[in-house]
Amino acid sequence: MKKIKTAFIYKPSNPYMAKTAWATTYYHFFMNALNRHADLDMAYFPAEKKFDVSKLRDKFDIILLWENHPWGSPDDKYYPKNFKYKVIFYGVEPKLYENLTPYSKRIKERILCSGAIARRNLTGRLRDILRGNDSIFQHHYKLRTMCTELPYVDYTTTLQHEFINDKYSLLLMQYSASIAADTLAPVVNDYTMNNLTNDVAADSLAELFKEYIK
Repeated sequence: MKKIKTAFIYKPSNPYMAKTAWATTYYHFFMNALNRHADLDMAYFPAEKKFDVSKLRDKFDIILLWENHPWGSPDDKYYPKNFKYKVIFYGVEPKLYENLTPYSKRIKERILCSGAIARRNLTGRLRDILRGNDSIFQHHYKLRTMCTELPYVDYTTTLQHEFINDKYSLLLMQYSASIAADTLAPVVNDYTMNNLTNDVAADSLAELFKEYIK
């Protein structure tokens, strides 16, 4: 089968499109998983404010955008009022979870919980309220914050340790169990690691592309 020629347009200033970002979820999916897919012929076009799509005419089957977010793709308005869409879960890069420590050698008496949480002290809460962030943290991270108060939970912040970006698996492999908790959004857990890898997500996206170019 002929490969699907795909033009991916994104903002180079998007912090999540760098391998050095605190979380490399987006980077590995768009830059690695799609690029290695057998059915896709990827071409990458960084653009900050504007992008002249006319230069792509008759050269590509698909034009792919990072997402409908002002700091992820060029600033043009590109979505029609009504359009077809498909939800694709991605985020786990398989190579980062190879050669992990066996469960028999991991910490069993404690449970890991990591990531952003709501501030628990009055001073921190007041600071978030003044910055307009209080409702965000309290709604998104209420469940995770409550988990950190359990006596058998070891909590680590998002950035104040060495296990950021691709090194997070090195922290995760130290524990037999970890908490994936967000009040409003799905997060990575063991099921995701085993079934919803970047390669599976790339397969799903490629199948969607095939429907569009029939």
